[in-house]
Amino acid sequence: MPLYRYYISGSPGDPSPPGNTLPSVEADSPGDAIGKLAREGRLPDQWESLWIHFLVWVDQEGQQRGFESMPLSKFSRNLNADASDN
Repeated sequence: MPLYRYYISGSPGDPSPPGNTLPSVEADSPGDAIGKLAREGRLPDQWESLWIHFLVWVDQEGQQRGFESMPLSKFSRNLNADASDN
């Protein structure tokens, strides 16, 4: 299962923390990673107004080179439905 390194911020343009300090989650896809974070209680309060950024690749020297950013609100319907199923 892939390991997704990520950070959560208030806007899509917020700078990332250093790559070696990013938390991670094992999941099959970014959507699955977000669902797992929600089920494990690892999303902050008011998460629906925040953005999640996944590290998409690292160069040969181990330096971060890009993030895929998406609003967590995009997943609110699915995450709220999952929560009501439990």
